[in-house]
Amino acid sequence: MRKNLLPLTFFLTGALGAQTLLFDARGGSLPGTVSLSLKGGQPGFLGAVILSATAGPTPLYLIDPTDPRILDVGLEALAVSPYGSFNVSGQVSFPPLPVPNNPAFVDAAIFMQGVMLPGLTNTVGPISLPRPVRFAPAGAFRDRRTQFSTPRAFFPVLPMADHRWMIAGGGSGGLLSQVAQKTTEVYDPLTDAFSAGPTMNFDHSLHTATKLANGRWLLACGVDRLNDPQTSCEVYDPQANTFTAVAPTTDPRMGHTATLLANGKVLVTGGMSDLNAPNSPLDPIYSTLKTTEIYDPAANTWAKGPDLTIPRVGHAAMVLPDGRILIAGGISWYTFLGIKLPTVAKETEIFNPNVNPPTITSGPSMGTAHSVFSTIEIATGKFLVAGGISGISLTNLGTPTAAAEIYTANSGSGTWSSAGSMAKARGIHSAFDLGGGKFLHVGGADGQIFSPNALASTEVYDAVTPGWSAGPSLTMSRSGYGWFLTPMGQIHILGGGSGASAPTVNFTEWYYR
Repeated sequence: MRKNLLPLTFFLTGALGAQTLLFDARGGSLPGTVSLSLKGGQPGFLGAVILSATAGPTPLYLIDPTDPRILDVGLEALAVSPYGSFNVSGQVSFPPLPVPNNPAFVDAAIFMQGVMLPGLTNTVGPISLPRPVRFAPAGAFRDRRTQFSTPRAFFPVLPMADHRWMIAGGGSGGLLSQVAQKTTEVYDPLTDAFSAGPTMNFDHSLHTATKLANGRWLLACGVDRLNDPQTSCEVYDPQANTFTAVAPTTDPRMGHTATLLANGKVLVTGGMSDLNAPNSPLDPIYSTLKTTEIYDPAANTWAKGPDLTIPRVGHAAMVLPDGRILIAGGISWYTFLGIKLPTVAKETEIFNPNVNPPTITSGPSMGTAHSVFSTIEIATGKFLVAGGISGISLTNLGTPTAAAEIYTANSGSGTWSSAGSMAKARGIHSAFDLGGGKFLHVGGADGQIFSPNALASTEVYDAVTPGWSAGPSLTMSRSGYGWFLTPMGQIHILGGGSGASAPTVNFTEWYYR
């Protein structure tokens, strides 16, 4: 008689309870589907996803009196929960669950948690972290009245090890008269609510957050509570949920770029070093830097990099397929007859880390000057640039453009081509990939740079057609907002400035694709 080999397989591969079971759930749009998968299981064993209308807690002793663990879901739908066998790669995928176009589903939640069966000493083996899926109509923004505590703008949102998300710093008050924060706030998808997170070592707003090769995040520079650019840097460790101060930069910076290089180091470029304006609102522009610095996480040191060809702030840095960095646009300044004059750059340059020492050389100029604009990679080595501030002078305090263009990388310096124009000139916005060659450009602001008027409109660029079309409106106007892509596939938009002069807000909303 053929014997059951599962116990032997178990002992050969170690304790199943020590394995990491990863659960992925995607969906939530009405109508639509929810796709589910598990990986990290033992081949031949069963994987199941427990579905529930509640977030638990449910003691596992209800299933197995000897199991002291807790589930984060209820058991009322256990009989209809999907299950299947892990394949030789330790993965199992389930048929998509249909979601009807039913108004009763809007804002409702299903809580899910993956398990493997059986365990070594218990009925249930490894358990995944839980995942909630909340529902809303497709192709629209949805406000569930989920708010954080302190209104703020110009902040990154960092992923945490337990599937929560952290707002790190940012400035409260007016969009252009902000007070930088060292506080953080944490969004928990299970409760759909925010709570206080760990405090940073320094105030940061208009700072950068760069994911390092070891999974930690470098937070660099920005402004402090007095609105002064700073040199302070720190590292966030998602596993320990702690911030640690690290070596400061040589130059204080805000509005700079920070880019991870293939060797694990971080390139920082440009930015403003002084926001004082004793004579004119344009004075800070003349503090814009053309210096670069390179951070070595292993040594915790900064080293001077090659200078940019011109000063830049509010510019962009795009990683090309061969590891070079295209540095484009930004507000700058030049000297004419001994007088400093502001400008917005069309010029680009390319940082090459593949030579020793690294170099910066001139790249092809854009068709239109852009600063504080959106960039998104629409295909390998092809980047869409849209909007931003295009004109600035002694008499023009910064006006936005609707122009868009595409950079195509090659082994040389690459080329630019027109991508038409948006219907609305905008800057201080972001762009998102909707799939199928479509890219959503969200909110931002028009008006002058010193008197921004936040926008609620969005526009979609179709790279297949190609062309622009109107997108769904935000539930409120926003510029300088934070955002993250949820594991379920939605775009979560947080805070930013809203309305005329764009005072900061603490409201959030989701876009359902």
